[in-house]
Amino acid sequence: MVQTRIEERLECIDQEIAGMKKELSKVPAIEVSLNEIAKSIELMRLQSEKQQQLLFTIIETNTMERSTMSGIVTEPAAKEFEKAKGKESDASSSRMTELDRNFRADGIERRSDGDESFQDRNKFKKIEMPVFTGEDPDSWLFRAERYFQIHKLTDSEKMLVSTVSFDGPALNWFRSQEERDKFTSWSNMKERLLVRFDLTRMEQFLDSF
Repeated sequence: MVQTRIEERLECIDQEIAGMKKELSKVPAIEVSLNEIAKSIELMRLQSEKQQQLLFTIIETNTMERSTMSGIVTEPAAKEFEKAKGKESDASSSRMTELDRNFRADGIERRSDGDESFQDRNKFKKIEMPVFTGEDPDSWLFRAERYFQIHKLTDSEKMLVSTVSFDGPALNWFRSQEERDKFTSWSNMKERLLVRFDLTRMEQFLDSF
């Protein structure tokens, strides 16, 4: 019985050895396959390098051609740009010269007008604004209007100068009116002044009888 077990065990071992030999017999085939795969990979690498070199050559050629064409196109364009720039510069210089000439002429004309205006005002600088105390408003307004005309005063300036010339009853009237209802313009002041002091003059005239 023991002998039988030993024989069975040996038989199993023989089978395992036979299996191992069978597997080992496949090793050369595997090695051949690996070698073929390695060769294929190397071939693919070489082909890839060649393709890359070819691609680089094409790119370099295209770049050189573009640079050459760009240089050919850019040179005339640059010349045209310089010509246009020169023309624009000449035109700008001409315009600036014309503007400067017109500005100087306008300045001389304005200065001349200003000098004439100054001379006109200087001619009448000794004329003083008449003082108004409340008597004879028509005469005072006539002289005041001539004074304003000579000095070319604005509406607000007329009101200011008039108030400075008021005295006595006229000044008191102006103060009271300003407190109640401010004057809106020179015309408004004239109307209210005439109403007030023409009425006073009429009352004085009636009192004389």
